[in-house]
Amino acid sequence: MIDTSRLIIDLDAVAANYQALHQLSGENTLTGATVKANGYGLGIGAVSLACYHAGCRTFFVARLAEAFELREIFVKNAINDAEIVIFEGITHPDAADYLHHNFLPVINSAADLEQLYQWGEIAPAFFLHIDTAMNRLGLQMETAEAQAHYLSRHPRLKAVMSHLACADTPKHPLNQIQQDKFKKLIGLFDTGCVFSLANSAGIFLDKDFHFNLTRPGIGLSGTSPDDNQLGRAYLQPALTWQADILQIKTIQKGDTIGYGADFIAPHRMRIATIGAGYADGYPRILSTLHDNKARVQIGHTAVGLAGRVSMDTLVVDVTNVPEAVLQTETVATLIGTHYSISEMAKDCNTIGYELLTGLGARSNRQYNCTDKVLAQTNLR
Repeated sequence: MIDTSRLIIDLDAVAANYQALHQLSGENTLTGATVKANGYGLGIGAVSLACYHAGCRTFFVARLAEAFELREIFVKNAINDAEIVIFEGITHPDAADYLHHNFLPVINSAADLEQLYQWGEIAPAFFLHIDTAMNRLGLQMETAEAQAHYLSRHPRLKAVMSHLACADTPKHPLNQIQQDKFKKLIGLFDTGCVFSLANSAGIFLDKDFHFNLTRPGIGLSGTSPDDNQLGRAYLQPALTWQADILQIKTIQKGDTIGYGADFIAPHRMRIATIGAGYADGYPRILSTLHDNKARVQIGHTAVGLAGRVSMDTLVVDVTNVPEAVLQTETVATLIGTHYSISEMAKDCNTIGYELLTGLGARSNRQYNCTDKVLAQTNLR
């Protein structure tokens, strides 16, 4: 089977990003790894193992199915000292799975609390999520305060957490409001448990947001949550996206390209068809901007799109690429040093999170690393 689209993932960079984010935190702060959504598109197994070998022992996923997938990867690699925390809370028909597999549920709601009470003395270790402004998951402050007397003394309470709503906007006043609310919670639950507030963006705010445990996710890929200068200075891009050049041809002035025939050649052109499209996660909206930005690199030459991005292919204008290069080069780079995830997200009026997690499953993920121990592990 031939893969025309490949995601080349540098696991040395993932490990280095984990260590850099850890070093940015306070001396007494542990650093977890949020690897939900298939490790933000890079592969849950490979990203988790890279972080594990870099020192991580606490891993966060969104759903029970992801926890099972990660547990299987750990078992295959004889890892038995890593804990898996499930953000979504308790999926009640499967409540026994948390006990049997030592998963740590996040208690988000009154229903989760009820299950916790039903477990009694056999309850698993758990995280308690208290909502300080997001109004998504998490107990409301009033409920947490009412339950604090019982929960703060629960022998299986591992951590109290909340989630920042505006950490990627450093000067947003809500950041300080949430920090103040979280400090109030510490006064209610200060019984030796861990406190966790900061995601990747929160790590870049200030050490006062770090508390005992941080939960970086997108930062592990080398993508700064808000493309800030600090993130660019500390993080290494871990992803290069390459796709095959399937065909090169010459078209004449007035010829059209792609669906809708809305690209009309202004002159004689050389064009190349690339083996990746929106089914692989390449944003179709990029073909509608018509601003001549260079988004694809062939050899050392950056070229722009021509016509609409299709499901399986995209077309680029290679008129200015030296013919010698076109005769020898077989691949085009879609994401790399010439065009980052953050730059692509800005052009698409979206965020890097959406682009990373939307990378298609059919693109072959290839992992590079120099760490001999990691290179010998079962990445899937």
